[in-house]
Amino acid sequence: MAETINGHWKLLCGYFLTDCLMGSERANITEQCLCKLHDIGVHVCSVTCDGPSCNLSGDLSASRLEILVPHPADSSL
Repeated sequence: MAETINGHWKLLCGYFLTDCLMGSERANITEQCLCKLHDIGVHVCSVTCDGPSCNLSGDLSASRLEILVPHPADSSL
């Protein structure tokens, strides 16, 4: 779901049955959504997940966490 921070709208970007998807597949869906929003001029300033371990992929440690990640549609980073 995309929600504005300076207006009054929410937009459902899609609905996916993700129970059997791996983390990399979930990440791909998120990346596609970010690119589609970028294509229509939406500036995404944050992504929030609900935190279950199924949202994590690979070996995740505190030393590998990044607070800021490049936007998939921004080739300048």
